[in-house]
Amino acid sequence: MSPIIATVILVAVAIAISIGAAYWMSGITGQYSGFEKIEIPTAYCTRNPNVNNSKWKIVVTIKNSGPNPSRLIYVMLNDRLVDDFNVSDGGSLTDTDSIGTSMPENGMFLQSGETETLNV
Repeated sequence: MSPIIATVILVAVAIAISIGAAYWMSGITGQYSGFEKIEIPTAYCTRNPNVNNSKWKIVVTIKNSGPNPSRLIYVMLNDRLVDDFNVSDGGSLTDTDSIGTSMPENGMFLQSGETETLNV
């Protein structure tokens, strides 16, 4: 009877340790598996010939739908940085201001679920 009880106890301990290790590993992987997900729900452009030879104003709504905070650091047009088009960033663009973008100089921070509007 003693060897049977010892085997049952040994198997129970092994199962308990393996379950504990599985929960521990799932907790570790959950910390490192977060991701950023940026969506553009709306984007449109309007023609405005009165703003320093600028003919178009692009308005983009940006939403962070991922679980982690995100930081946008630059604006690209046609796969090129806005600097290539002599367009400056730094939050200078308003409805009546010069050519530029409304992106802050240190980037745009979006918390999870947050939505911002960017003008180019």
